[in-house]
Amino acid sequence: MAHAKKLPYAVPIAGRDGKLRWYYRKRGQKDVRLPGLFGSPEFMAAYAAAISKQEPIEVGAKRAKAGTIASIIGLYLASAGFAGLAAETCRTRRNIMERLREEHGDKPIALIERKHVKAMVDAKAATPTAARNLLQMLRVLMAFAIEAGICRDDPTIGVTHAKIKIKGHATWEEADIAAFEAYHPIGTKARLAFALALLSAAPTGAHN
Repeated sequence: MAHAKKLPYAVPIAGRDGKLRWYYRKRGQKDVRLPGLFGSPEFMAAYAAAISKQEPIEVGAKRAKAGTIASIIGLYLASAGFAGLAAETCRTRRNIMERLREEHGDKPIALIERKHVKAMVDAKAATPTAARNLLQMLRVLMAFAIEAGICRDDPTIGVTHAKIKIKGHATWEEADIAAFEAYHPIGTKARLAFALALLSAAPTGAHN
């Protein structure tokens, strides 16, 4: 279920009958009514369409359609969760998301299956780092879509990428850190241990 704080410009307004109705409200823009229960598929589809119109996302020559990877990327990049990340993490994620949007933005995210994710990742087998980054950002995006109530299942589970051949100790990059933080929120033991490791400059990579 989506949380109000994670949906910028989604505002509840009480009508004359006392009932709350949700609207997409952004200064300088026309209000858009968001139907259905907050966080429902109907609500999220309308929200995705509203935010796409206010902040157009281009996929080729067409504007992103609600429910596509491109529109969900737009929601994620506009979310409070993304805005709360470190500046370097935001930059890295945005760059990878932009490439993901260019290559697969027109795909309906709710219809993506494990075989589709595998095909997308395998297409980058010649560049293992790019394959890894794509898979990690797909996982972040799917986690966001599930939390927002847009998707039910994560098709990235069980999908792997070609191993990156590195001799000795592999140092984590920003994409690795971003993926770890996405799966271990603040308050968990894993996140605390990770933060302590970073502060103490301890290695966070793994031997091959």
